[in-house]
Amino acid sequence: MVSGGVRERRPADNGFDQILEHPDWDPYPIQEAVRDVPLHETGGLAVLESDTGSGKTEAALARYVRLFREGLVDGLYFAVPTRTAATQLHDRVTDAVKRLFPEDLRPPVVQAVPGYIKADDATATRLPDGFAVRWDEQVQHRGWAAESSKRYLAAPIAVGTVDQVLLSTLQASHAHMRATALLRHFLVVDEVHASDTYMTRLMDRVLDQHLAAGGHALLMSATLGASARVHLTTDSGNLPSQDEAETEDYPLVTHVDADRTDPASVHAASSDTHKTVDPTLSDNADDPKSVAQRALRHAQNGARVLVIRNLSRQPSGCIETQHALESRTDNDDLLFGVNGTPAPHHSRFAPDDRQQLDDAIEATFGPDTPRRGSGRRTTASNCPRR
Repeated sequence: MVSGGVRERRPADNGFDQILEHPDWDPYPIQEAVRDVPLHETGGLAVLESDTGSGKTEAALARYVRLFREGLVDGLYFAVPTRTAATQLHDRVTDAVKRLFPEDLRPPVVQAVPGYIKADDATATRLPDGFAVRWDEQVQHRGWAAESSKRYLAAPIAVGTVDQVLLSTLQASHAHMRATALLRHFLVVDEVHASDTYMTRLMDRVLDQHLAAGGHALLMSATLGASARVHLTTDSGNLPSQDEAETEDYPLVTHVDADRTDPASVHAASSDTHKTVDPTLSDNADDPKSVAQRALRHAQNGARVLVIRNLSRQPSGCIETQHALESRTDNDDLLFGVNGTPAPHHSRFAPDDRQQLDDAIEATFGPDTPRRGSGRRTTASNCPRR
């Protein structure tokens, strides 16, 4: 396979000219630091801690390009916590891959989210028998890995939810297939701090297996902390003192070889953008009427308001807040929805509806929307905050 095609798919450059959306943009120092982390032929792990908006995605792609050119990886799996984040990120990675690879050698980019059948910009239709899938003729073979969740990790490049990786270490159907397919991939896990204790233990097992086989991984977070960093990059687990932790630089790139015995850190500046966040604690957050009243007040003043009910397994919180909002305004323009129908953003909708909700949430809160002058309020479970 190395001589037959996989290794021939060399991206155009190992710099940022093709990765960044505009060729005249300069990468941030933290992005260059991630790309330039030493390569370990026997496998390696890097941890990137940097603020939101500092270009962690582009840094990960630059790292992948360098590893791929050196023959140390054959593919990429980009894991994020939620479906919404994976949907949005898939489009960004697809666009970057178009710039990186010539068309005749371009690997497909699969959206590894159950309920979707998408490779690159093409979406397939599942036929009534539940198994067969229909693609446009020119896309058919490129979309093979997108047709079933058990194949996701076999895609040359895939962007999906982190659970698809964690399933490789459980006693579940096709776990060995998933684990084997992942071994030669560059594993990127974003928002690594978002995992609970159980998921963290599973990720530990994934990393142990991946690094032991000579794999490469990058973990990214804006708010990881010293304790989690030490846990991920060393076997000893010796935590720094409070004084030592407070003097550590940020943003920070920590890297170590597969043995995880001698981690090293590099500090570099990220973006020059700063913002002030003014949190306010409320003792009536469980009262849908109070939440609705506050949300509408800010939306009427031109703000974009996201009401997050943190537990997806309790959809009643979303529904009650949604009803409270709808009963307090006749202006549907203030309410998030699809096709003129107000609705909360929640994972328990049918797959086709979820896709429309994902597109709508991106249009409402995405980077290309106006910042001011158009108030909008959205009730959601935990997904959109990613």
